[in-house]
Amino acid sequence: MLTCLTRFPARMFLPFFLRLSFLVTTAVSVPVHSAVGAGGGLEFPGAGIVERQPITAEDEIRIYTSKVSEVGDRLRYNDALDVVGVGQKVLLSAPSDVSPAAVYEHYRAAILEREGRILFSCEGRACGRSAVWANRVFQQSRVYGQDGEQAYLVGAWRDEQNRLQLLATYIVRRGNRTVSILEQHLTLPETYRLPGANPRERRLLGPFVIPVEVGAIPRLSLAPETGEDLQRIASRYPEAAIYVTAFVPADVRGPAEAMSQAQLAVQAATGLLENQGIPAERQHGIAVGAAVPIAEAGRQGPRIEVTVIRPRTAGDE
Repeated sequence: MLTCLTRFPARMFLPFFLRLSFLVTTAVSVPVHSAVGAGGGLEFPGAGIVERQPITAEDEIRIYTSKVSEVGDRLRYNDALDVVGVGQKVLLSAPSDVSPAAVYEHYRAAILEREGRILFSCEGRACGRSAVWANRVFQQSRVYGQDGEQAYLVGAWRDEQNRLQLLATYIVRRGNRTVSILEQHLTLPETYRLPGANPRERRLLGPFVIPVEVGAIPRLSLAPETGEDLQRIASRYPEAAIYVTAFVPADVRGPAEAMSQAQLAVQAATGLLENQGIPAERQHGIAVGAAVPIAEAGRQGPRIEVTVIRPRTAGDE
């Protein structure tokens, strides 16, 4: 089914446009689909990467969810998660005019904005001694600093593919006044459940962006990983609605031609997704053209945006 904005009678346009606006603006709040980066896009602005190490599925990582201390030669703690996943361990450095409290608040807010949960957090001496975190927990001398200016938090959320993300971040001011930030960011297996604290699954997944080269026959550039993700999500949620929305800016072809190109792009995308195993009857095509401009990076130029909305379940209440 293809919907074109210009074909709506006036009395029907406003309700439809409000629904479309909800779909588009809700998707704006979700990061555009991309590979997992350092911190999953949560990095503190202005911090530079000092060191980056991959975490593979063969590595078992212990994420502490309590204060740590050292008694004799033993590390003591009340709670921890032993997890296996893929991701990165990243050491960053922020300048001396940045406070650990500001960095802590940045990460806390970013997790909550993603509808995530804070599993554990501490600040200052409530975290224990920085020397214990540096030497016993992380084995990283560059995160040794002042006990009164440190913070630690562990958060979890579900990304745009409903994959469970886990982020542990340790923050400390060092003797040279710079602030060190150590992130451990993992994408956990689909079957993993956090004890008593699983973030709610998203109903809106995406947008998955497919660049379009306009012309008499539009050419779509579907990245292999994007195609695989769409196949997996469509299979996991067989009752979900799949919205295929085409955007073509007016400065590319002019408003009228932009709408015409958007219609062609939707038709091409429908066939492309059918080849990925997603039947046409599950797809809802929307030709937007230049009607709804979006300023977000990664969502510019002629493109298809695929958004999946799964049915509401009892767990969503």
